[in-house]
Amino acid sequence: MNFTDYLNYVKSQLTDLVRFRLIRIVLGNEACDLDSTISACIYAYFLHSTCQTNNEVLHVPMLQIKSSIFTEIRCSSKVKIEHVGSCCTLIAEKIFASNANFHVTDEIAYLLTEHQLLFIQGSILFGTLNFSSNAGKATKKDKQIYEQLLTCQTSRVDDFKLYKDLRQSTADITGMSIQDLLQKDAKQVAGPNMRLLISSLPSEYTVEKLIGELKTMKDMDEFLSKNDNADGVIILSLETHNDEIKRQLGFYAKKFEHMLPINEYIQREEHNLSLRERGIPINQARIKLFEQRNVQASSKEILPLIEQFIKDFAPQNSS
Repeated sequence: MNFTDYLNYVKSQLTDLVRFRLIRIVLGNEACDLDSTISACIYAYFLHSTCQTNNEVLHVPMLQIKSSIFTEIRCSSKVKIEHVGSCCTLIAEKIFASNANFHVTDEIAYLLTEHQLLFIQGSILFGTLNFSSNAGKATKKDKQIYEQLLTCQTSRVDDFKLYKDLRQSTADITGMSIQDLLQKDAKQVAGPNMRLLISSLPSEYTVEKLIGELKTMKDMDEFLSKNDNADGVIILSLETHNDEIKRQLGFYAKKFEHMLPINEYIQREEHNLSLRERGIPINQARIKLFEQRNVQASSKEILPLIEQFIKDFAPQNSS
């Protein structure tokens, strides 16, 4: 059974789950981006292909997102946490390291490394910004696994052209609203006293541009309301020009009293984000905009900082 046949098979079994003794779910992350989606689907396929009791066990890839906000790709658990540029790197590494009788076909290698405009491909190459040293996301393991995957392909494509095509396709925001842009790659961080979202905007669409298109705060407030009534959102953007990378960071807080603690925290020197505040094109005291001069600090580095802030945050009137 090839990969496409497997996906069709799983879909056909969803109406008769009771016949299986065990259902194993491979869950992608809440952003449901390219990397997460391909990783979940291929790892579920790998588990299915190497399982000796497929008539009793169903392996189901699950995309953790509401169908209404399914944008970029138009149980007990085992967790592996490792600093790499792409989750697909870890999935491919696990497949290569296994002793299972699993053949990495052209199709699987292609999904993990390359891209066609209307299909999901190229997660490792795309997820690490073409291995640019300026971005600081690609690791030695990303590069090693990428080269290993290339040996599984019967033909080779131009890496630079592939990267440019990927950037161009993901920068297409035709028909997307402000809320769509914020939801496209959003992760939620919740604590006892505050709930924040971290939204990474589509490539080449800056935080400054999004703020400039706001007429009122209605879109921001509705976006927060739809995401479990969050208290605010950290907004990240990345743009490239002639291999030069620029990042911006902004944030919006629903309550004015949250502005000062968030603002002071993200600018702490030990966080090494090297933020420089910029003016905004609207008169709104609950929005901040910064140039992020440390371009190596991606959302993967910013997320744990916000998690720590949420964990430690206490309202001023708390003892």
